[in-house]
Amino acid sequence: MNAGLGISDFDWSHVDIARQAMVSMLDQIKVHESQYDVTPLPDSQASREMILSPEVEKAYDRVGTLMMNAFDHAYALDTLLAPRNHVFAPWICSRVILEACALSSWLLDKEIVCRERVLRCTKLRLKDIRDQRLHYENNLDRITMSELAQDFEQEQNGLRHELNRLLEMACELELPIKERDFELSRFANLGGSVKPTELVSRYFGDDSEWYQTLSGVAHGNEWAMYNHGMRLVRQGGLEVVPVLVPFRAMHLVIKSTRWIGDTTLKKFNLLGMDTDALSLILETHRPEAWVSSAMSTSRE
Repeated sequence: MNAGLGISDFDWSHVDIARQAMVSMLDQIKVHESQYDVTPLPDSQASREMILSPEVEKAYDRVGTLMMNAFDHAYALDTLLAPRNHVFAPWICSRVILEACALSSWLLDKEIVCRERVLRCTKLRLKDIRDQRLHYENNLDRITMSELAQDFEQEQNGLRHELNRLLEMACELELPIKERDFELSRFANLGGSVKPTELVSRYFGDDSEWYQTLSGVAHGNEWAMYNHGMRLVRQGGLEVVPVLVPFRAMHLVIKSTRWIGDTTLKKFNLLGMDTDALSLILETHRPEAWVSSAMSTSRE
């Protein structure tokens, strides 16, 4: 965004233009991706890795799921900002987008070898299983009816089977995972936990403080809510009311668009897809550029 522009320079009509740019970018990326019948493309880094270890495909599948989540919340961000009366929910959408993009960037890191990519994905899968087991074990007192008990047992058997399969895979690939790591109490210590804050700092360093703000709003912290979603107004007296100012909404759109664009470019790069075409989509759909153009036109 133009450094010379301040809070008072933007109104909701500019936010609407920024939203249009974001949604158009998302739509064009989806259209471009749909042109590929099969990914990764031959001779891409991802295809070479899959020859070395088919297990790495699960890392790329995980990225697909994460980015689907990011896209969905970006569309939700657009929907929430359209009526101009949602104050806190847009921040939560933006937070989900940033976390999904940071985690995807961790899995898509171009500098790591195939074995490390498999290990990172395995850590996430183990965490998934740990969370599932905790969910079931925390609800044991509710498993009283025979039908529910049978379903519970089937789920537990499925988790045990997946754990055994992951252990066999870890042994075959000589990953630094031992059988004792599969004990429920040890999952959190498996090579260090995956912390979103650290990943945001690593891959989107300039937005680390912004992530703290997004998390503060999501967790209902007063400092974040009052600084970014509450205003002191005079309505027959002084009163604190929830208000999302256009300048803040503009930032949510611009940053969310950039996070998705940057991460999608990383994905295209590893899968061997057309990064030039994607770069053109990203460059021609920067919300700040659309807004600047509209403001320049209005002054003429």
